[in-house]
Amino acid sequence: MSHKHWDQALVWAEKGLALEPKRNWHNESNHLLSQLRPKILAKIGRKEDALAAVWSEFQSYPSESAYEDLMACVPKGEKALWHEKAMKIATKGELGEFMSLCVKTKEWDRLAARIHAATHVELEAVSHYDSEPAAEELAKRDTLAAAKLYRALGLRILKGKKSKYYDAALDYFQSARKFYLKAGADAEWQSILRVIQTEHSRKRGFLEGLGLIEAGKPPSGPSFAERAQERWRKQTL
Repeated sequence: MSHKHWDQALVWAEKGLALEPKRNWHNESNHLLSQLRPKILAKIGRKEDALAAVWSEFQSYPSESAYEDLMACVPKGEKALWHEKAMKIATKGELGEFMSLCVKTKEWDRLAARIHAATHVELEAVSHYDSEPAAEELAKRDTLAAAKLYRALGLRILKGKKSKYYDAALDYFQSARKFYLKAGADAEWQSILRVIQTEHSRKRGFLEGLGLIEAGKPPSGPSFAERAQERWRKQTL
């Protein structure tokens, strides 16, 4: 490719792709081959084949990067048509990837609908890299959907027992409370409080911070980690 020998590049890319299902490459597999092949096809004038290749790849695993590859091959006058086709496929794909794609394409209604349809367990499984940007955007548009995401972000930390991130969890729950109340869903917020108080009753420092949030008083002073260290110091004196 660096020497613009496109025909030869295509031969070698397709050789590698043909070997993929026949070998067990473990972590040495090069997923870039499937991304390079459409670019090579476009360079040699086979634009329809390039589009078919990226569409097949997107259908197999709809993601933000696959969407970018797809739209790069779509003719200018057909962008809207292919975008709609892509979003219908992505709606059935992995939740985190769908969130990321919706934020990129500003598909707020589709994003909110998927959040409302998802279970709490499904939302908690999504990385904060995907769910936090989605929550920030939905906070301006659909407060109940945003509240569900902030709840999931907080519980993901609690259930993971990541105490050094408990301050972040408190911030997430503060946002969750704000948007549940704004959406008129106070009962749902109270239900979440009861779950946390029951299932995480031994996390006394965290529950103190949560109590301040419930009282409408954002936690202030030393961080959760600093308070925990001080309690430990006193216990070992």
